[in-house]
Amino acid sequence: MFLVTLVSSLLTFSAQAQYVPACGQSYLLDSFNLGTSMGYTNLPLTVPNNRLIDRNCLYLGMQYGQNLRMHNCNDATDPKNTCMDTECGNQMRDGRVKGFQIDSVDSGTECYRTGYMLGLSRLRYVAREQDVSSQTASKEKVESSYLKACTDGYSEGYNDGKNGLTGTTPNSNPAAFCYDLGHFEWSMVGER
Repeated sequence: MFLVTLVSSLLTFSAQAQYVPACGQSYLLDSFNLGTSMGYTNLPLTVPNNRLIDRNCLYLGMQYGQNLRMHNCNDATDPKNTCMDTECGNQMRDGRVKGFQIDSVDSGTECYRTGYMLGLSRLRYVAREQDVSSQTASKEKVESSYLKACTDGYSEGYNDGKNGLTGTTPNSNPAAFCYDLGHFEWSMVGER
């Protein structure tokens, strides 16, 4: 229920509403958000060989990210050409941290809300792949602890769902969120 409530509230963001019908749930939303990050930062398209990446949603996300970049970034003043040193980039970073923490969504700007969604998607993506070590090698310890809690929660939920158990949702936000996700997605992800 926690997952359904959180996803429902997040999908009300007006700027992304045009993409929601096609890419509004689960790995489709994560594919969209990966594309958003690529489009906004102007990074080359390198799609992971992941069985749960939807290329259509990835490309829609890239379009959204490029549109966000066009309206919020002046490339001439951005030496790294990633737009992360702009006001929008800073708001995205702040939102991403809140997304990692599964904190409540403040009514911030479009850039903040996009960052929040990127943080949530990062948690879900790493939890599905069960590969915290390679994903956090260059990240700070705080991010690593959230990814670890999420990965553990996802594994427990996945196994409980696979075995037909209801289980007990963990206390911490990342673990509880990812437990529900793993419990919901176990039949879609398949054997690991």
